[in-house]
Amino acid sequence: MTSIITYRCNHKKTLIATTNLDVEEGQPVYTTPGGTAVHRKSLGEVIGARARSRLFEMCRVVRMPAVEDYRVKRAR
Repeated sequence: MTSIITYRCNHKKTLIATTNLDVEEGQPVYTTPGGTAVHRKSLGEVIGARARSRLFEMCRVVRMPAVEDYRVKRAR
């Protein structure tokens, strides 16, 4: 992932990246309906601080409104 981001940044190429990971570091742990505590990894934890920094340097963040997961909704 880092090499793709670095290449596209260095060659001034377009990059569209989507993620459902938290872009902010240190997001709190949340609890599932079953009572299990879960720590969601942040974007920086998954792709590394350097790649995250490059993404923020070259991209514009567009936040989508939070909606319920359709898979969970369909399973009910």
